[in-house]
Amino acid sequence: MRLEPLDAILGAGHVLADRDQLRPADLVGSTLMFPAAGDRLDFLTRFAGEFQINRRVCGTNAGLAAFVSWVRASPAGFSLLPADLEARVETVQLADPVPLYAGR
Repeated sequence: MRLEPLDAILGAGHVLADRDQLRPADLVGSTLMFPAAGDRLDFLTRFAGEFQINRRVCGTNAGLAAFVSWVRASPAGFSLLPADLEARVETVQLADPVPLYAGR
């Protein structure tokens, strides 16, 4: 196991979408969007709790492309993905602190 840094994906109309880097505290007032129930995604639940961020769960898990489209359509929404995800998704680097995910 290794710890992987996470990046943020943001809705196209999100006020922070043009940033090169974000601090987790910058995301207060945004909505963290979950691809599945929060009890299955403890790291997202803990991130939202730590930084007092609102949460919203996607109704069905239809895969990465559908989830990214759902996030992109939300003006105040964002989610977290592994920084080295090999998908064609524009992300914003998180720093100070960098949240880490236990990957394989």
